[in-house]
Amino acid sequence: LNLSGDPEFAVLLEGPWGSGKSYFVDVYFRERLDKLRMKDQDAKDPLIRVTLFGVRDLSDITTQMFEKAHPVLGGKTVKILNNIGSRLGGIVGLNSDAKENASFLENMVLNLKDRILVFDDLERSPLPIVDVMGFINRFVEHDKLKVIVVASEQDIPKDQQEEYNARKEK
Repeated sequence: LNLSGDPEFAVLLEGPWGSGKSYFVDVYFRERLDKLRMKDQDAKDPLIRVTLFGVRDLSDITTQMFEKAHPVLGGKTVKILNNIGSRLGGIVGLNSDAKENASFLENMVLNLKDRILVFDDLERSPLPIVDVMGFINRFVEHDKLKVIVVASEQDIPKDQQEEYNARKEK
């Protein structure tokens, strides 16, 4: 995480359920933030941790990221802006689909520069794992962010194992 330059890959933290992966991430980043704040009391927490458990739509990942990147603006504010946007319709480039509007608004103000993304519980998303991996990959390849994926590879659904193994090194 301290390497300079653009990362060319994500890091996989792998282990069986209950082995302490999520706990390790929590402790590591809490200690890291404490050290940052010893130097600069106003240092911003670089961590954005997203759980993939139960995520049924990729836009739900973006919503979690937005809420963690902008806790003051998350949740109710997006819903209010979405409601206003839906009423304004085509005037500002939004449409009547509330879910698309929320995604548009979140992406418009989601600034992830200098953030570290952690995607936890890869194997527990009901979405196809390769779709989730493709979504995550955009943050590495296009946004040049530091990304950690936390997973229990032994719990990846058997029908997705072959495709997962073929793509994970990319």
